[in-house]
Amino acid sequence: MILVTLQKEEGLVSGSSARSPGDFALTHAMGMACPDTAPCDSAFAGLATQIYSGSKQLKTYKAAQFARQPGVQYIAWSPNASCGGTNVNVRDYATAALYNYTPYQPNAAALANLGGTGDGCSSYGNRNFWVYYNTWFGPSYYVDGAAKIAAEYARTGGASGTLGPVTTSRPCPLGSVSCWQIYQNGLIGWSQSGGAWTVLHGAIYDAFMASGGPAGPWGEPTSLEDPVAAPVPNGGGTRQNFEHVQALSSARGAFAVSTLVLSAYATVDWVRGSLGWPISAAVCSGPNCVQNFESGMIGQAGLQAFVMDPGLLTAYRAAGGPQGSWGFPISPLASYDSVNGSGARQNFQNGQALSSSAGVFLVGGRIFDAYAAAGWIRGSLGWPTSKSVCDTSGACTQQFQHGSITAPAGGGAAFIVK
Repeated sequence: MILVTLQKEEGLVSGSSARSPGDFALTHAMGMACPDTAPCDSAFAGLATQIYSGSKQLKTYKAAQFARQPGVQYIAWSPNASCGGTNVNVRDYATAALYNYTPYQPNAAALANLGGTGDGCSSYGNRNFWVYYNTWFGPSYYVDGAAKIAAEYARTGGASGTLGPVTTSRPCPLGSVSCWQIYQNGLIGWSQSGGAWTVLHGAIYDAFMASGGPAGPWGEPTSLEDPVAAPVPNGGGTRQNFEHVQALSSARGAFAVSTLVLSAYATVDWVRGSLGWPISAAVCSGPNCVQNFESGMIGQAGLQAFVMDPGLLTAYRAAGGPQGSWGFPISPLASYDSVNGSGARQNFQNGQALSSSAGVFLVGGRIFDAYAAAGWIRGSLGWPTSKSVCDTSGACTQQFQHGSITAPAGGGAAFIVK
């Protein structure tokens, strides 16, 4: 609600205004206390004040029984009283709040041109709210999920079809955001944004239910299970989309690929590309994840997913992967040039992996602190040429192109030897 209001009032979420907002847009962000027929009230100016007071106002109409309430209400077409208006059956408090906050409804001309202008009696606030909300978040109205599930069940042949009879009857009351029904040979899942789709017994169904089913992290299905169209150099299989993942099933098993990881996977041609099919579920530590594929790995650091570099990946797996000494990747690979030669770096939970002609080595802890202070790859030490080696006392040393760094046993700063 807040995001949509920020967009419809001052365009602060997407578009050129969002990238470079002016002072007025920021200080009047929610349009709070800015009536069409009078100047804005300066007491409500400021981004934080606008968001707080505007959000509070939208709740106050119901809490204080203030202004229009659900029921039949006269809503004008525009601030010009001569344009008229109509009675509207306002069916809930959310709609009443919209018509109180922006007290006009779009006329036929405004509705006929959703991306543009109407006529002299058109208003656009509530129309634009509807457009942004439905574009970003799905339908702003309730869909009868039970009816959609029943229609999908009938499409599959009902009790005598592929799903068979109902085994667990679950209610789907009007107003539900999502619901599902279990049958002898599968289930039908429905969501307000994705519709109703069947998941039949099989590898994807088993993996789906093992992850928690429709109430789990996959969400409801948003497509049927379909074979991946040829050519598929890495072998055949099927895919089925869910709200938050794409399930891929091959001879290596059925595994979910999150929508974020899927974006990186697509850059190397998905199942048809160099990575092949997924061979494991994603393994995560907080916002950082890795997922194995037939010929590689995709890492995720927060909201960024990336295909792991093949050369670095070999060293990473040799070090034990995410459960090893490096931990999870927390950044993608980045290339660098220096007076000591070219190479690349990738950050991990327990250090920084540096790849050059000398090899791939992790530099971490107190050794990295001393290395960074000495100028990193561009400094007098150059690139690492060995991994860190520790003696029986606990002191650890790592070799570089032009010297070494030792972290003494028992703590204390690491020191450079040239």
